[in-house]
Amino acid sequence: MKKIIPNILSISRIPLGIFFFLTFLTDSFNPLLPLVILLVSMMTDFFDGFLARKLNIVSEPGKWLDPISDFLFYFIVYLSFFLREVMPLVFFILFLTREFIMYTIIRPLYVKNHFEVSAKLPGKIKTAFNGVGVLIIILLSIGWKWGFINTELFNTCALIIFCIVIPYSFVSLYWYIRVFFVKNNGKTS
Repeated sequence: MKKIIPNILSISRIPLGIFFFLTFLTDSFNPLLPLVILLVSMMTDFFDGFLARKLNIVSEPGKWLDPISDFLFYFIVYLSFFLREVMPLVFFILFLTREFIMYTIIRPLYVKNHFEVSAKLPGKIKTAFNGVGVLIIILLSIGWKWGFINTELFNTCALIIFCIVIPYSFVSLYWYIRVFFVKNNGKTS
């Protein structure tokens, strides 16, 4: 049983994303619920890898489930933001483009070339940026919902966050692509 706990934690982010979507898009939107869901998701993201390493049960499926679960969670969150007109379409498309490149080109090339597919530090930082960005936007939405900040300030701050988070996600691709240009005896660092 302990061997599957990290994978269950990873997969749990998918229903958490759906729950986020449902709570963020309701007419009686309570920003505290998405906040709790995000924090639980961040904890599962930390503990899936932590437990796998601590218990020495890192697995190939886990190396795929963790980043795919992260992608699906943030896809659903960003879709929620887009539908609520918090995230401009261009940033949503850029997010999807980056992930499309990662999962349809880079990761399959890693497998084909027998490179290690586990997440690299820049990819982990990208996920942390996503989490912190979403956290700030949710905190701002609490301020907006409760009348502490106006709509213009909320939208401006959200735009600034997307201007940081989404471009960094593309920069993080460099660390995954560079192995194809640097001879490293078939191994990645």
